[in-house]
Amino acid sequence: MHGVDSKRELILESARSLFSKYGIQKTTMSQIADDINVSQPSLYYYFPDKNSLVFAVIEKMSTEYFEILEHKLKNVTVIDDAFYLIVSSRLEYLRDHFMIHMHLHDFMRDGGQLKQLCERSSDRYMQRETDILAGVIEQAAQRGELAAIDSREISEMYLSVITGISMWLLSKNHSTLIPRYEVFEETSTKQKKVTAIFLKGIKK
Repeated sequence: MHGVDSKRELILESARSLFSKYGIQKTTMSQIADDINVSQPSLYYYFPDKNSLVFAVIEKMSTEYFEILEHKLKNVTVIDDAFYLIVSSRLEYLRDHFMIHMHLHDFMRDGGQLKQLCERSSDRYMQRETDILAGVIEQAAQRGELAAIDSREISEMYLSVITGISMWLLSKNHSTLIPRYEVFEETSTKQKKVTAIFLKGIKK
């Protein structure tokens, strides 16, 4: 990237790093400016307030996740591989950005515009992930791997189930600030077991 975009990207990467390290609430705009050696007026030119910067970081993280996921799925031609790839990609994203999402929940506790923006974006992300999985299911049906099913309904059900597993296990193991490696491993194991059962149910 060049010019304006390159500086904006630099700010976003710095904010993401500092949010992960210190938390959103404790990271100040001046710390971000100092981290990448830009003036505060320059920082506020791109992001007029902290809320707009936080939202831009969340948007960037989510955009990257979907771009990577779609790229990985491009050459997958077996339905089992596609489902397990989605499980592993989701868990990798959760592990890499856990601190930011945890602090985002606290940061938005008072409500306001940021909360509304993030809630609308969350709905949009869920729709996009559902669309991606529905596309995978439709391709598998065309290859003759699956019985005749409603691809969107199945996608919504499956994603709800594996989301529920991760939320349940992470809430159950909150004794440390960042979940232990074993918690993510347990989440992966349970999600894969459910995936195997799910695939068995929708295959011919």
